[in-house]
Amino acid sequence: MVTVRTAERLIRSNAVTHRPPMSRIGMLTARARNTSVTGVRWGRGCGRRLCRRFWRDSALFMGLSVRTLAAGLMFCVLTTASAAADERVASTAPSKEGYLGVQGLVVVGDHGDIAGKQYGVGGAALFQVNLAPIRRISLHAEGVPVVSIPQKASAFYGQAAPAIGVFDTAVRFAVDKAGRYRVGVGTTVINQRTPLPNISQVAYSRLAGGRYEVLARIPRGKSRFIEAQVGVTPRLFGTDHFLFSDGNPAVNKNERAAEEDGSIVYGIRRAHSEVVFGLRSINFSAVFTKDGSAADRNNGAGIMIEFRRDL
Repeated sequence: MVTVRTAERLIRSNAVTHRPPMSRIGMLTARARNTSVTGVRWGRGCGRRLCRRFWRDSALFMGLSVRTLAAGLMFCVLTTASAAADERVASTAPSKEGYLGVQGLVVVGDHGDIAGKQYGVGGAALFQVNLAPIRRISLHAEGVPVVSIPQKASAFYGQAAPAIGVFDTAVRFAVDKAGRYRVGVGTTVINQRTPLPNISQVAYSRLAGGRYEVLARIPRGKSRFIEAQVGVTPRLFGTDHFLFSDGNPAVNKNERAAEEDGSIVYGIRRAHSEVVFGLRSINFSAVFTKDGSAADRNNGAGIMIEFRRDL
């Protein structure tokens, strides 16, 4: 049974909690007034809910941003590196059409035979041509005309002035797409004529043999490069002719020889031309095939500078 006091409490409670019906506009206005832009309803505990949602959304956003930024940065780095490498290879790669070149060479060396050793200094100009109708195959040829190289006079021969000419050619094959590394096969021809006044003799010969090459061209920047080359002719064959001016009959001796040469240069490319400078060496030894006795040996090394122009 409800007492009068209980009824009064119920009436007061309903009066506090009961709200008259609101129009739709009123409901939307109240909802907008009591709701934040994040969807968190203001009221008791709204601060904790807002903080949790803020950190959750921020962490998600930052996670995506960091991953996206890292991926974009990596893409940019790789793209830039690839473009730089392509540009470097393109700028320092040999011309597809080939080139003409002239090389100045100054060599200090020695000549040894049965009479002992002689030392001398010589210089020459080598002319080069490189044709490359196919990208990975080229034809290279270089030569020096027969030039005299004065030597220090010896007690046995007197003032000898040997005249030497060298010609070599090779077909070169690129072993990689960029053409940085190549191997070549061809031939070497060596002509020499040496007057020996003290013994009234002139010796001359022509030797030829198969040549093998290994080349490397390493870019060192946009327009710089290092170029190294090693050439070997393991067997050259020919005949030494000895003519005498004192009436003695001529003597002919078959000869077998070997030749090795190498160079390392630093090059600079500008538009359609290149300039390279560095070191070059040569080693030549020969024996007479009849008895295996030593014929002569020549060693030399020096500085070189070369100018090339694209065809």
